[in-house]
Amino acid sequence: MRKTKCIQLFTVCLNYEYRKYIFILLSLLITHNLFSQSAGIQCNSGFGKPIVVFDAPNALVNYQSAMNNDNRLGIWVGDYDKISVGLLLGVFNVNANYVNPDGLASEFNHSSLLIDIPIRYALKNAFIKSASVGPCMNILMSSNQSINGKPIYSQDVFKSINWAIGCEISFKGYESNNFNLSPYMSYKHMINSADAIDDNENLKLHSFSLGMRCDIFLPL
Repeated sequence: MRKTKCIQLFTVCLNYEYRKYIFILLSLLITHNLFSQSAGIQCNSGFGKPIVVFDAPNALVNYQSAMNNDNRLGIWVGDYDKISVGLLLGVFNVNANYVNPDGLASEFNHSSLLIDIPIRYALKNAFIKSASVGPCMNILMSSNQSINGKPIYSQDVFKSINWAIGCEISFKGYESNNFNLSPYMSYKHMINSADAIDDNENLKLHSFSLGMRCDIFLPL
């Protein structure tokens, strides 16, 4: 009986609604238990370019998107000169539009909370200072859509949670005992479709960004 209850509890936890909580909890456990040598505050500030791709059965549509800010703030723990793990929060905004050959104009705005967990590997004596890769979760905060300037109902058009893989490269910059400052280049590739309607159409919200990364070391 106890075994059956455990299996049922595990099944419930795998439900889609609980994945974001499991994602955050596991991330905190990993960073706390596996990496305890040092810690710091990480701040990424720059600009980004959303890459919006709408893939329909009979057409491939490339939306035109506006530039946005790439600002992420959080912590990292581990060995800064070897392997470390970060937990960053930010906001991912997308403003995109498309005009088809018949003159029909479609525009949407998509704003989400970004939870970024980069696993960073440091490179010694190289122009490239470090390389990072890790999962990203986007939690929808707001959205709206219009056709020819007329708003349409869009509450259920976009998924509430989206998943992506993030990659980042940082380059040599200013270094001191208290903080480091280095340029970075990052790319996020969305895994699932942001379109909540199951009609064989895929909406992917990728992004490319450039900026400066600041690492402030915390005393332990």
